[in-house]
Amino acid sequence: MSFFVPFIVGTVTGVVGTGVVKHSTGSHTTSTAKEKEFAIENEKLRARIKEMQTQIDSLLNSNKKQRQNAESFDEEIEDLEDKLSNAEKEIKNLKEQLSRSEMIISEYKATVARLESEIKN
Repeated sequence: MSFFVPFIVGTVTGVVGTGVVKHSTGSHTTSTAKEKEFAIENEKLRARIKEMQTQIDSLLNSNKKQRQNAESFDEEIEDLEDKLSNAEKEIKNLKEQLSRSEMIISEYKATVARLESEIKN
């Protein structure tokens, strides 16, 4: 008794979803062409990944600089607020001194007027 064992010569290749299926004769050229296509596509993807990583690094550096600038501006604003507060306090003190001086001058004028009136009488 003998058995018949079928076997397939060649391979079936295709892209899912396109409905295109090619039957190769087992030659090495189809797989080599596909390997080259994949290699080219992989290189394109590597280049795109490198480009995107460069953009991400640039954005991260920019963000870091912006944060440093913001911190610097915050410090400058705090310094300006302190100076403004000190100036307001100084103005308040000067107004109080001016008020006291005007009161003293007013008292002196009243004293002078009273003395002049006493001298005339």
